[in-house]
Amino acid sequence: MRVVTILFLSVLFLVSCAQKPTRVKVMKQTPENFLVENARKPVKVTEQTIVVDARKRFDYQMAHYPGAIHLRWESFVNSRAEYPGRIIEEKDRLIQALALKGLHPSKAVIVVGEGPNGDASAGRLAWTLFYLGVPNIQVVGSASLGLSSNVQQDSQYENAKVWEVPNNIALTASKEEVYAAVTSAPKANKKRAVILDVRSQDEYFKKKGFGKKYALPDLGAINIEWTEFYNQQGRPNLQLRNRLSAIGVTPDVQVILISNNGIRASAAHFALAAMGYKNAKTYIDGYAGLLKKESW
Repeated sequence: MRVVTILFLSVLFLVSCAQKPTRVKVMKQTPENFLVENARKPVKVTEQTIVVDARKRFDYQMAHYPGAIHLRWESFVNSRAEYPGRIIEEKDRLIQALALKGLHPSKAVIVVGEGPNGDASAGRLAWTLFYLGVPNIQVVGSASLGLSSNVQQDSQYENAKVWEVPNNIALTASKEEVYAAVTSAPKANKKRAVILDVRSQDEYFKKKGFGKKYALPDLGAINIEWTEFYNQQGRPNLQLRNRLSAIGVTPDVQVILISNNGIRASAAHFALAAMGYKNAKTYIDGYAGLLKKESW
């Protein structure tokens, strides 16, 4: 009996001395973190990567990355609508179309364009995919990724599951927010939103129309052309963050981007989000929306 008692106490001692399992806190990857991390990582295509070519159909058919699918931002809007930059309201239908091409929030996506030498299509498409709930995105220029002229047919990926339509209203600014950024005085300990006009300098300075009236409202915006948001490799220009911070546009400041119809603004917005600007928004209707029944 004494021997059994000793053995029992020995077992208790060993159990109490055993190392307890370490609790590992799993950090949930947020969509914004995906963009920031991807902007700093090299572009690498794996078997799980979906390459999406955002260039014009002719350029894609002439040469594209092997296995890439062709997709244009115009497929997500009504180009004949009053505001052609708005994503169509049937977002569930858009998500179904993306799922049929193999895209899914869990998949890594590389969007191929022409970088700052193109027409902002890649940045706009990347912004659209992010808006529809695909967070793991990288953008790169076609020259950096490498193309092949031996493939002519559209590639096919296995269909993915349909996901819920995300509520990404925080990515877009309303007309009232733009107006408040122009007219409101800064509050205590809170800066007024900064408006970035991403059109060309020629468009920015050409404000006067016939006579002495302004063709466009003067928003007091800072002009930085959308091409400045991307480097020559077609990736987000991380050096621009230092320039923005030097003029007081830091990542904690609310930023509203605007262009003529929201296309270039949303392309610049995607790059800005990749730089860590979580408070950035796009006024998707552009100057066309501000001029509609609006007096300045």
